[in-house]
Amino acid sequence: MLALHVKQSLHHCPAICSLSCAADGKLVSGITLVSAFEKLLELGAEVIGVNCVNGPDATLELCRQIPGVQSAYPNAGLPEKRADGGFGYRTTPEEFAGAAVALTQCGARLIGGCCGIGPAHIKAMTLAFENAGL
Repeated sequence: MLALHVKQSLHHCPAICSLSCAADGKLVSGITLVSAFEKLLELGAEVIGVNCVNGPDATLELCRQIPGVQSAYPNAGLPEKRADGGFGYRTTPEEFAGAAVALTQCGARLIGGCCGIGPAHIKAMTLAFENAGL
């Protein structure tokens, strides 16, 4: 909210405010996403949304429960250790794409990806949008 206030004092161009929260809709500060969205809209945010919630399914569930989400940038879930000692994500491009289409049904119009989402996920999402006529 401080960032929006500072931005508004410098220039009034459109403000997109995206918040990261736990799957239950609470920010690290303990405030609910609903309360934060209300305050951001009061302060002049044009677009409100969520990012980096624990995977596309968790983001979708959150958006179904909280009205007004206009943007969504889910991550690919928590990284997991691979057999080769590196880390990777389980979310497939197809899973991400399906969730992205479902996010549009919740009102999200600005959709992308966060941690662990790569070019193959974005390509699958684009194709899914085209196939759904979006």
